[in-house]
Amino acid sequence: MYRNIQKSIVITILFLLFYTQYSSAQEKKDRDKENQTFSLSVQILGPTMLAGHAEFRLTSKAFLIAALGVYSDYQIGATYSLVARKKRLRWYPYIGVQLASVTNQAPDPGEEDRVLSLYFPFGLRFESKTGLIISFEMAYNWIQHDLNQINTQRFMAAVRFGTYF
Repeated sequence: MYRNIQKSIVITILFLLFYTQYSSAQEKKDRDKENQTFSLSVQILGPTMLAGHAEFRLTSKAFLIAALGVYSDYQIGATYSLVARKKRLRWYPYIGVQLASVTNQAPDPGEEDRVLSLYFPFGLRFESKTGLIISFEMAYNWIQHDLNQINTQRFMAAVRFGTYF
């Protein structure tokens, strides 16, 4: 039952995200892409498993990020584009470093109910002309203690779907 609730939440969030993107596409075409410095996304997997993800562009290559997960997990950090914004194609690579806090979801967590990790993603990001963002990343996760969960493994992946505002 718990998994059905999770699946329903993910499907609802993705539907709303794509519906919002489709309905506001005309308005976004008129915006100058250089003025778009803030984005919101939904992150699936990674240290937060299912999270809201916010990103603020500092320069053409540097971004600050923050994510808050469903289970009160969070991650904060920075990413760095390997290609300047003016020279980018629609797909471009990035690297990053993030601090993550992960909650132990075991029925009896024992002494370790929360652990910290350093998350080092290497990813590929897509930005459309309408502001749609899709990111795929692989990462090394240096973690204090493995909780035998998907989000506490040494190597993991994440996917993000979002839009600029």
